[in-house]
Amino acid sequence: MGHTRAFTMVELLVTIGVVAILMSIVLVALNPEKQFRSAREAKRMADVSVILNATSQYLVDHKTQDVLQKDNISRYIAAGNYKGRWDLSPKPVQEPNINLCEILTPRYSANLPSDPSLETEVEDCQNYDSGYMLTVSPSGRVIVSAPYSEIQPIVLIR
Repeated sequence: MGHTRAFTMVELLVTIGVVAILMSIVLVALNPEKQFRSAREAKRMADVSVILNATSQYLVDHKTQDVLQKDNISRYIAAGNYKGRWDLSPKPVQEPNINLCEILTPRYSANLPSDPSLETEVEDCQNYDSGYMLTVSPSGRVIVSAPYSEIQPIVLIR
């Protein structure tokens, strides 16, 4: 009689164990949450740069900082009552705030960026919250920051 060759239970369990270990190593190496966090941080860095460049160009063109108070107080780049994607009712933006949307769009920036954690776009210059902050030091230095940063502080100064 011929013998049929089959896998033993131990061989199957060892194979399944090795595959599970390899899959967990690959999953840890890829770490999708870390990749998403890094992508959000890259968007924040780009957004802060866009806001700072647009603000700087506005100041160069107008040779004034009248609209930007030199008091070293960080202001939310926001206006009016903001309704997020998942909010049921509008809520007032945090104070103090400055409406850079009316100043910068569309001449200095096609649109005003918003923080990726807010999951909304700035569509209305009357009611929005960008998730970013602007500060003007007493010496006139413009500082744009991303308070919702997840990895490290994002601050650009000009």
